[in-house]
Amino acid sequence: MKDIERYRDVSMTAARWLAETDSLEELFTRYCTLLSTTLGEAAGFLAFAHADRLRLEYCFEGGITRRLDGPEVPPSSAALEVLVSKKARVVRASERRLIDTTHQAHLYSAYVPLIISNRVEGIFWMTRVSPSAFSEGDVELLETIAGFLSAAVRSHQAALATSRLEQLAATDSLTGVPNRRAFDHRLQTECVSSVYLSLLMIDIDHFKIYNDSYGHLAGDNCLKQIAQRAVKCLGRSTDFLARYGGEEFVAVLPRTDLEGAIRVAENIRAAIYEMALPHAGNSDGVVTISVGVASAPPDESRRATDLVERADRALYDAKSSGRNRVCAENLIAGERSPRVRVASHLPVPTSRFFGREQEVADIRRLIDSYRTVTIVGTGGIGKTRLALQTALECADRFGEDIRFVDLASTASGDRVAERVAAELGVPVIPEAGPLEQLVETLEQRRLLLILDNCEHLISGCAELAERLSRNCAQVHLL
Repeated sequence: MKDIERYRDVSMTAARWLAETDSLEELFTRYCTLLSTTLGEAAGFLAFAHADRLRLEYCFEGGITRRLDGPEVPPSSAALEVLVSKKARVVRASERRLIDTTHQAHLYSAYVPLIISNRVEGIFWMTRVSPSAFSEGDVELLETIAGFLSAAVRSHQAALATSRLEQLAATDSLTGVPNRRAFDHRLQTECVSSVYLSLLMIDIDHFKIYNDSYGHLAGDNCLKQIAQRAVKCLGRSTDFLARYGGEEFVAVLPRTDLEGAIRVAENIRAAIYEMALPHAGNSDGVVTISVGVASAPPDESRRATDLVERADRALYDAKSSGRNRVCAENLIAGERSPRVRVASHLPVPTSRFFGREQEVADIRRLIDSYRTVTIVGTGGIGKTRLALQTALECADRFGEDIRFVDLASTASGDRVAERVAAELGVPVIPEAGPLEQLVETLEQRRLLLILDNCEHLISGCAELAERLSRNCAQVHLL
């Protein structure tokens, strides 16, 4: 009678946990802990059926549950017999002598099936060292727990199926990136957040002519390649690329102002051009893209439709001004058929460069001879433009390994390393500090690093320059 009451209490507790717990792993852990208390110290296992095989997913031992990578249960295991028979079974595996008695104890295992819609979807079993086998009441209790686990597994499978369907519904079947529906939801969500937000609208230049010339299969392959390359150009997990429709893509860039969005857009544009996919119907001879950029600060009145319309107008300007370029807020960036690989990492010059070629040549020679070069002069004489042109001229040496960091908004010298690390995408570990993490990351890296607007941060820039010069042999600072 006492055992019956105990089993009933355990069953009621297990039923309550089933209603309270969504996580299968947590429920398995709770059940194994409860059974160990009720039936004696025991290990628990849960395996799922795959055709005529079982793969172990969870193991509970010593009060701890481990999620396994699905190792196959050996064919000799009694669990396979239960999989076929659909009936519980108790097995004596081995013999052990109890330390403090003259009695012998055995390793017993009790296997019970997890049955869903008359199919065995898995096996749950407990193993313990004991002088006596699992009783009939013990097995009935385990079958009750297995029933609860079956219900949890059914719920888990339904949730997974729903998640897969939702993922499929939000994914473009051709390119594998999110689709228009997913984009609409993401942009609406980001618009109500309290961060700066930018949007890129990307259009493949003369794509209809490409389809007509090379065929729709080639067109599909072109779309796939452009989607994949564009995703690689987005450096943060929070950035979001989607197919907008036809030959258009969109990118949502949270925490990105207009200047930063232009750099990302130029990065994507240059990367697509560098792919050099033949396109005889395009004046550049290869596949190119045009990009429209729009940005908006945090604002309660910020609307997704407004941002899309502004980006769309900018895209129209980019296409009407010659294609293969970026346009943002009435600013056209980029030259046609650019050959310079570094343009994607630099601010877009707003004026042509002429009359200072000798200065650029002199600075290039200094960079070749020294690790740190400083351009000095009063405000307004064009130091930034000179540095940018020098960077472009250094493409033959540094290629893509050129980065520009604007320090105008950096408040103090002790924030310089943090700002540079953020611009370079270097993850900062709090206990290590941004400077140490930056130096460690750049030790083996080739880089031309340009620091702009740093007159008010002399001490911080000097410390950074000293550490980079001492520890990072391939880093040059301008």
